[in-house]
Amino acid sequence: MIAHVEEILTLAQQRQPKPRLAVAGAGSQAVLEVIRASYERGLADSILFGDTQAIAASAEQLAVDLSPFEQVHCADPSQSVHAALEAIQSGRADILCKGVATTRTILKGVLDKRLGFRTDRFLSHVGVFNVPAEDRVLIITDAGVNIHPDLTRKRDIVLNAVDVAHAIGFERPRVAILSFVEDVTDPSIRSQSDAQQLRKMYQSGSITGCVVEGPYSLDVALSPEAAAIKGIRGEVAGRADIIVMHDIGMGNVLYKALMLWCKPVIASVIMGARVPIVGPSRADSVITKLNSIALAIVVKPHEQAI
Repeated sequence: MIAHVEEILTLAQQRQPKPRLAVAGAGSQAVLEVIRASYERGLADSILFGDTQAIAASAEQLAVDLSPFEQVHCADPSQSVHAALEAIQSGRADILCKGVATTRTILKGVLDKRLGFRTDRFLSHVGVFNVPAEDRVLIITDAGVNIHPDLTRKRDIVLNAVDVAHAIGFERPRVAILSFVEDVTDPSIRSQSDAQQLRKMYQSGSITGCVVEGPYSLDVALSPEAAAIKGIRGEVAGRADIIVMHDIGMGNVLYKALMLWCKPVIASVIMGARVPIVGPSRADSVITKLNSIALAIVVKPHEQAI
């Protein structure tokens, strides 16, 4: 089990044969900077899909040598996504990586039934953080894909996060389903009732490979002291490895608050498709994007079959 996100890079560098990224929309300096760093660090080779003139201009400005990379000209971002997915389908590439194509364009292509990348799960965003002042990592989901997930989607969100946890060494990750209180006082409050139902799914064997508890407030999920003061006992209370958000609003605010105020080391991946998807934010640093590529490489052997 890893204790720091930085260890994911080492795990990824050990994978052989070296995987190949299909980069959808490679015509920007920010994208090429990451692709060059990924290649130089021995993480992955890449196929660059996009406007080849824009790719060449960006490479010239950055002094990036394009000779190690195959290039495929695409007229627009949608075409670049489609071509990247076809490259993965044919075995020429292994992992889908977002370049200048938007997340919406990426997901639209992945969810196109004709291309064969859908599985029986919904897609979800999984983030892995270094916990400040502790030698451990924390997984947060979903902060980027599902806006108001229903119970079925939340089950898949849990399972996708558990797959990531297994890939980085957690044998039986502790999953906390978040709400604002621990007692189910009003069944009409979905964050409470959904947490209760997810716990029952775990108890009945519908969710496996982990232990699920909730509803928990954030402090009870992560702080042993808070859990003890509130009299909450359980395998997960105060020791959660995975925290599951009620909706994207809760997840995105927590995710960005951590980034702004704690500045932790981060990696993230979109799970639930036939291959992991690297979908970094434009505001992410180069090292965060590299960590995310590494996470996708490490997760890939755990991907879901069609």
